[in-house]
Amino acid sequence: MCQRGGIGDQKIISCCLSILVVVIHLLLLQVSFTEELCKELLFVISCRENSKPVRKKASPSHTDSSSIYDFSNYGYSDKK
Repeated sequence: MCQRGGIGDQKIISCCLSILVVVIHLLLLQVSFTEELCKELLFVISCRENSKPVRKKASPSHTDSSSIYDFSNYGYSDKK
């Protein structure tokens, strides 16, 4: 029996699904996709640290995008 598609097709579908999941999570957190993508790429390029703070939903009192990071539990400071 002949199979349709191949490994290349599976990789493309997998990448599309991964991007879709990321976009849905960013929409739920109300964060710009391009802004978050730029932050991720800068983190990868800089390679200064080996981990990032855990993402969490912003509290109702905070509206800026930096409030989705909880730095306090990991010894990070959001002041630069």
